[in-house]
Amino acid sequence: MLGDVAVAVHPDHAKTKWAVGQRVQLPLTDIALAVIPDAAVDPDFGTGFVKITPAHDATDFEIGQRFNLPMPLVMDPHGRMRDPGDRVGRRVPAELEGMDRMAARERVVALLRERGLLEKIEPHHHAVRRCYRCNTLIEPRLSDQWFVKMKPLADRALDEYRRGRLTFVPERWGAVYEHWLAQIRDWNISRQIWFGHRIPAWYCPDGHITVAETDVAGCESCGKPARQDEDVLDTWFSSGLWPFATLGWPDRTADLKRFYPGHTLVTAPDIIFFWVARMVMLGYHFLGERPFETVVLNGIVRDSQGRKMSKSAGNGIDPLEVIRRFGADALRFTVVAAAPLGTDILLDPNDLETSFAPGRNFANKLWNAGRLILPTLTETPVSITAIPPDDLELGDRWILSRTQRAIQAATDALEKFRLSDAANAAYHFVWDEVADWYLEQVKPRLYGQAPGGDAARAVLAYVFETALRLLHPVMPFITEELWSQLPGEKEPLLAAAAWPPVREELVDQRAEERFARVQALVNAVRSVRAEYAVPPSRMVRAIVQPSGPPAAEAFLAEQRTIERLAKLASLTLDGGTAGTADAAGAGAHAVLPDGSSVFVPLADAIDVRKECERLGRERDRLDRQLQTQAAKLANQQFIARAPAEVVERERAKERSWREQRDTLQAKLSALGC
Repeated sequence: MLGDVAVAVHPDHAKTKWAVGQRVQLPLTDIALAVIPDAAVDPDFGTGFVKITPAHDATDFEIGQRFNLPMPLVMDPHGRMRDPGDRVGRRVPAELEGMDRMAARERVVALLRERGLLEKIEPHHHAVRRCYRCNTLIEPRLSDQWFVKMKPLADRALDEYRRGRLTFVPERWGAVYEHWLAQIRDWNISRQIWFGHRIPAWYCPDGHITVAETDVAGCESCGKPARQDEDVLDTWFSSGLWPFATLGWPDRTADLKRFYPGHTLVTAPDIIFFWVARMVMLGYHFLGERPFETVVLNGIVRDSQGRKMSKSAGNGIDPLEVIRRFGADALRFTVVAAAPLGTDILLDPNDLETSFAPGRNFANKLWNAGRLILPTLTETPVSITAIPPDDLELGDRWILSRTQRAIQAATDALEKFRLSDAANAAYHFVWDEVADWYLEQVKPRLYGQAPGGDAARAVLAYVFETALRLLHPVMPFITEELWSQLPGEKEPLLAAAAWPPVREELVDQRAEERFARVQALVNAVRSVRAEYAVPPSRMVRAIVQPSGPPAAEAFLAEQRTIERLAKLASLTLDGGTAGTADAAGAGAHAVLPDGSSVFVPLADAIDVRKECERLGRERDRLDRQLQTQAAKLANQQFIARAPAEVVERERAKERSWREQRDTLQAKLSALGC
């Protein structure tokens, strides 16, 4: 209030425009203030009269510039009240001189009350700026600062973007860049902090300013001693020079010639205008060329409440603690795989186990797979090109083909900067296909007496080596360690090894389709075992009616694999007379996606009578619940009075119970209960 120089009203509002040109007196002083019209005033807020303090408010400063108003400072840099010595009179009462701003506010209220000038006090919610480090209230205050004239810099950077010389991934962030440059304002680069590049300006007692690239001993105008500006450059100004300052600029070094311009910048979207745009503008200004051609915007790490993680908010996760508990690779894999391009990642700082367990579990899976594979490989593994095609079983041809699919998927994802897609493609290949299926398929040939051991080892060596290459960008430590244990000739370091190419001759669509039938059959038998609580140690039989010759060929080719993985005592194809007799007894049926059907006799696998009793009790319980629910939904008063969402929820509950009841009845019928 003490720094007010005018009162503003909206020029077109009937309630207040009558006052334009009038004069009012500033309370506690004898200073008269003019009432001025300005469209920035919200006429519906409060009285519609807004006091203007140009030296201590950004909006008021702009209004003051439009009306050429004086801008007296009534507070020193330390937050103490100081009278500016205006010719219009004293602004800061003598008893407030030197008083801290907070105490002065309380005293001003008391003085207004004593003089009968205080009409009322009421709470008002508004935004108050605070220091992000110490939470101190920040007081806007006019001061001399250095600025960069931005429009000439922005015009070139904006034009080059519109010509397609700069690309954002995801593309939508380009609009943020464009909007900011189109609406750009001059940039205040003075900062009152301890560390940074000193502003290269020197001042002499006569008020002359010398700006130079090297230290100045005296004023270039009068020769008197000069002192350097105590402020430093904005951090983002210094950071904006990074793409070329780190390469020896302003000297035209060999590094600068080789590495500038770069190709891709990876950063976060919240600093597009702080850093990205400024690097582009300064790159064009100083070197005449863009610093990079592609900007990839990754997601921001947020806590479980969706807040950006930061030290000041106290909601961050210490990566060293994560590494200690879960490993560096688990940390890397989690944050890469869990954040699709352009989306944020949510991690709970209070539950590191849930946040990072997936990465740890996968690292363990990969390590354990390596422990199984590496001891089986010979010192000089046979190349897969040396294995006659006829020596490769269906499972070998399937995994070799799936390896090419994984290479293609990971390569395509990386070329499009979809890091999470690449990580997940490698993850599913290693876990779902290599570990869960091929390792199980190949065990008899590696550890038992089954023929084909050389082919199995050659395929396994190639597949595992490829998996390590695919995973190395996101899990460098564990893959490098496993790579060092691989036998045979190879690059000493995986980090220096080539990215695996797709080998088209190994793609085998027919093998993939046939092995998919094997997987479906095993999964169907496993589901039956789980549904009917068959003990893991109990072997069962399966009778399969193939949908046609391709299915029959697949089941025969991998019969040993099917029997071992599904824990079958026997696998019978085409049913036969024994199969027909079995199918008439207690058991479970399943139909596979290709139309093949499987029947699992259960009479000799479980206690059918006890299972019938258990399932019957469950069915009867659901019957009672359904009866009660039907009565509730038949009650018209309930239907009429209850909210629509409550009624729909009760109907959904009835549908779910009925589906469960029908499933139980089907199981009872299958068991002949």
